[in-house]
Amino acid sequence: MYYNTLTYLFKKFIVKFVVKEGIEMDENNILLSPDFPLRIVLLNFGGMGDEILFFPVIQVLKEHFPLARICTVVESRCKDIMENNYFIDKVYTLDIKSKPDLKDLIDFVGRIRAESPDIVISSGRSPLVSLLLFFIGAKYRIGYNASPLTFLLSHRVDLNMKQYAAKMLFDLLSPLGILSDFPLPVFHIPSIAEEWAKAWLNKNEIDYEQGFITIHTGVSDLSKQKGLIRNWENEKWVELINRLWQDGHNIVLLGSKGEQEDIDWLVGKLGKKVVSACSQTADINQLAALMKLSSMLICVDSGPMHIAVATKTPLVGIFGPTDEQRVLPPRYLRFSAVRISMDCRPCLFEKRKQTCDELLCLKGLSVDTVYNAVREHLVQAMKEKNCKIK
Repeated sequence: MYYNTLTYLFKKFIVKFVVKEGIEMDENNILLSPDFPLRIVLLNFGGMGDEILFFPVIQVLKEHFPLARICTVVESRCKDIMENNYFIDKVYTLDIKSKPDLKDLIDFVGRIRAESPDIVISSGRSPLVSLLLFFIGAKYRIGYNASPLTFLLSHRVDLNMKQYAAKMLFDLLSPLGILSDFPLPVFHIPSIAEEWAKAWLNKNEIDYEQGFITIHTGVSDLSKQKGLIRNWENEKWVELINRLWQDGHNIVLLGSKGEQEDIDWLVGKLGKKVVSACSQTADINQLAALMKLSSMLICVDSGPMHIAVATKTPLVGIFGPTDEQRVLPPRYLRFSAVRISMDCRPCLFEKRKQTCDELLCLKGLSVDTVYNAVREHLVQAMKEKNCKIK
């Protein structure tokens, strides 16, 4: 009861402040001329996949308002991803999950206020995000109707989590009256990164024109720290790769420093049957270039999976506790999910914040099941690339 009373009083205070300052709290659609040089700030916190899933929002905003200055706010770990986005004018960072102190928040608000934004849009659902949007001072403040402080927003959007996450984020544009079709995320690879990838493959005696398979076995360090286990067992990766090698496929293992130990173990077991690019890609562009040149990517639910979608690389994703319908676009045969049917899955983020100890949804997924899915998917992938199937 105390909390409800405090919220009521705070709301009354804020409303009076808003009226005094003359800022409109209009629930109707925002009608703005496409020719107006708007200043737009977008807040989207999360990892690599979260930022790539946000790309359609950025792209369509720029297409609808070609003269707009668009700035984004992301976590430090994803700064390079956004700086690579052609439609972004400036990238700010705020490590909100590290619980910044009041001084850091005030400094952040000051930096964003200096942009004098007309529109601020956020995908965040915490009360703190609503506060930040309000104090940034933009006339139009758009976010999900999902926290006790959403009355601080000028426009609230219903949160529909029962759909592809990129489409859920795209719903944030509805108050702007944008009626364009929802596009898939697009990742633009610089030509210099593609040339690097071709040179790296030639150096490792892999003919990319004849086709090869990229495999990414890991998840981010932050996911591991949070107990979000989505890895398939290393022994099963060894068996799968052995069978693909016997079929005549070249295999390139991808990964960052966080996956180095697991990749080294796999290389120790597989020897010359694989080539490791782990820790050899200097940035996300080089990683994406290797994937784009490959016949397909095999991975678990992780950031590289979203790069595959955004580069239109054929994909087989291995799923356990997460919901493939939320992270893969529907009705695209190019992107395939392998999982087993269990009454308890999907559970992660739906019913629980950490994965269970048993993890039967992944441990019960056999090599045969994944191998058959890969073989079936390769047939279609090779047809698309007009390559002879090995």
